[in-house]
Amino acid sequence: MPGSVATMEERDAITETAVSPELLAKAVQAVLRLEPAQAVTLRGRAEAILDMLIDEGVVEGIVETGIAIQARLDAYVELMSCPAMAEFHPARGLVSEECVLRAISQAPLRLREGRYRFCMRQLVILLSEDAAETGGEKPDLVN
Repeated sequence: MPGSVATMEERDAITETAVSPELLAKAVQAVLRLEPAQAVTLRGRAEAILDMLIDEGVVEGIVETGIAIQARLDAYVELMSCPAMAEFHPARGLVSEECVLRAISQAPLRLREGRYRFCMRQLVILLSEDAAETGGEKPDLVN
């Protein structure tokens, strides 16, 4: 529509598909079992995730769930390339892998400029709260 501002943030079936931390964890394990040549391809990761969903008995909405899992994992990997987010990598010891999986399963996912991305603020809040609740040091992005 002329004169209107196009929204830069969209919601769709993938952003609205709920994914449990348990399914995300199983998807990560399925992808980690792939040969390196397969793990770097979208097809290889998608097949591993869909096979895992079949093994888990997910039938209804399997395609949307598989894409939602892949989108959430990709969005997380993209965020971890940001230096300000490095302290939220489980290898740093401030947050556990379980904390990360809970956060990325709950954080709002949006389609922006053709890519699925998290609301960074909400993801940081979830990670910080979870780290504090589980006895870890509360990461501070202000400094």
